[in-house]
Amino acid sequence: AGCILAVGVNPLGANHLVVAAREILEARAKGAVIVTADPRLSETAARSDLWLPIRPGTDGILLAGLVRWLIENDRYDAAFVEQHTFGFGTIRRFAEPYEVDLVSAATGLPREHFLRTARLLGERRSVVAIGRGVVTHGDGTEAARLAEILNALLGAFDRAGGVRLLDHPPIPLAPVEPVVADPG
Repeated sequence: AGCILAVGVNPLGANHLVVAAREILEARAKGAVIVTADPRLSETAARSDLWLPIRPGTDGILLAGLVRWLIENDRYDAAFVEQHTFGFGTIRRFAEPYEVDLVSAATGLPREHFLRTARLLGERRSVVAIGRGVVTHGDGTEAARLAEILNALLGAFDRAGGVRLLDHPPIPLAPVEPVVADPG
């Protein structure tokens, strides 16, 4: 990956994430930019290129804002979205309210830090990694879903430097149009 956005996870300070920590450090040694969104200056945040000290519980708002920015600025992997996803119009409508100033005010981030993060994600081969810090809030499920929506927009699934998918037996299910609730 050329950019790794870690949200609510501290691989450099967690024994059970030693493989992830090694992969992040190896990616950084190869030139990847590391961005960490965490209210506290964790070990990972301290070694990141950019630390986003968001207000606790605003992970979903940050992620929704990044979704909007990537779509609005045509910085998403359109081919991947077209070939491997459905419900893009629904996601676009959902993310519409999460403009930069709203996200900046809600998360407590300077506008410039949000925009730098969005640009890094849109300009580099990027991936979003989340941890328990995201899912422990009231909107945690929606925030986790937004992280995976971001990974889909970035075309990060099943590619080197992205989200590795494990083999599993096929489950014959009919596709269902997702319903995404407001994480705010």
